[in-house]
Amino acid sequence: MSAFTITTGGKERVQAATKLLSKAFEADPCITYVLCSMTKEQRLAYLPAYFDVLLTASAMNQATFEEIDNWGSCAVMIPPGHRVDNPFTLLQSGFLSMLWNCGIGGCSRMLSEIVPKSDAAKKKGLEKGEKYYYLFFVGTQEERNGQGLATALIRRYQSIATREGHAIWLESTTSRSKGIYTHLGFAVVDEMILGTGKAAPDGTEKKNGEGIQFWAMVWRPAAPVQ
Repeated sequence: MSAFTITTGGKERVQAATKLLSKAFEADPCITYVLCSMTKEQRLAYLPAYFDVLLTASAMNQATFEEIDNWGSCAVMIPPGHRVDNPFTLLQSGFLSMLWNCGIGGCSRMLSEIVPKSDAAKKKGLEKGEKYYYLFFVGTQEERNGQGLATALIRRYQSIATREGHAIWLESTTSRSKGIYTHLGFAVVDEMILGTGKAAPDGTEKKNGEGIQFWAMVWRPAAPVQ
């Protein structure tokens, strides 16, 4: 059991989660890659608006927003049967404005690279009709890293998923986060590469770059002992 206090909520937490996650993901390679039309200064200034759209769409799809130890870390989990890329809720959340800000290149990277690769990984790693939770984001305040906050949040979700008999799916965008998830029992389903020939591993533009690694991962409850 976590020694920290964890609380949960819904759409009323979008603003607080946006504030934390937009800071925690400042150097995320995939987000940097998508926001390729912006300078670093423009990208950092735009991140709160970017996260507001995604988290609003999440909330409209019944996501829960968990925080731990007075927002030292937070996580966004979408329940089985719901998808953040639901077109109806994306439009209501301001997605068209986000696409405009991403530019043609960013839109192409999101819709023709990231989404198809993620969907293909799900077909590979999930059984047909299998219900799963989607761990959309987990982020921690920089000064709170290494205190086990994100681990405690994920273990809470694993406890819920175990009771319900569901898997948990996520995409890890850094080797550090991949290591944390692996330690918590997640298995790599697919290792994917974005931007081969045009991006560096940190997501910035680089001619003949090696591209960005990200990993589709799944966790399932242990089978009951017969």
